Amino acid sequence: MSFEEDDGQSGYVSELLEGGYLQGPEIGAANAFIKDEELSQAQQNVFDNFVLRKHDPGACKRCRNGIDWPEKYEAKHNGGFCGRCANVIHKADQDD
Repeated sequence: MSFEEDDGQSGYVSELLEGGYLQGPEIGAANAFIKDEELSQAQQNVFDNFVLRKHDPGACKRCRNGIDWPEKYEAKHNGGFCGRCANVIHKADQDD
């Protein structure tokens, strides 16, 4: 899957790299993924477990729905909310 054709996963991985969240072998596996290189079994293991799973904010804490790749990085910083719920919360805070 090339960077241009994916569902936002490459963008999320890029944001993790740029944000300094990845270390050591995680950086190599993430860079290989972004460059659309074939990952070795070891790299794939690191990528799956220490890049994706380790940094996945999980389901939205408000609506319990899954969070799409393009929203995951923001969810890491907003308490674990999807974009729609984060917007609702932000608007409610402004009304108070």
